[in-house]
Amino acid sequence: MYQIIRKAEAKKLGITVSYLDSQVQERRKINEKAAVPAVTSEMIEPSWPSPVDGGELVRELTEAIRIHVAMEPEQSLTVALWAIYSHVFEEWPYTPYLLISSPLFACGKSTLIDVLEYLVARPEKASARITPAALYNLIDQVKPTLLLDEAHSRLSARDIAEIFDAGYNPYALT
Repeated sequence: MYQIIRKAEAKKLGITVSYLDSQVQERRKINEKAAVPAVTSEMIEPSWPSPVDGGELVRELTEAIRIHVAMEPEQSLTVALWAIYSHVFEEWPYTPYLLISSPLFACGKSTLIDVLEYLVARPEKASARITPAALYNLIDQVKPTLLLDEAHSRLSARDIAEIFDAGYNPYALT
């Protein structure tokens, strides 16, 4: 993919392709050496008066989700873990996306999004009239957990792909 976009990106940045190549190569070396960080108690400021039992938290979240939405235990576990992850996402180099889909109409997808709104960090439901530019600014300034329901009816497939692709950039030169 990089080979396809490198010339256009270098031009956009006002630098030579060879300089961009050297910076990308350097960043790739750094990324290869960097291990996925372990979350430690020093990284997260406690906001609860007593230690939280992680296993108990996951069990309670999983049960709470299943009270409101019919799904398999593995699915509710995945949703619970993803909701917890949303609170510490900045500690990790990559972000998993949670895609909620089903083959049937009116089977609980929107209900699950409503439940997630109470569980995730900085929840933000995309409004029906949000523009791609406003969405980019929102992401940049607030770093929300985006909850997009029926996103395809509001944004083009290209807009959606660009938003999600922008969240995954292993060669970011930051």
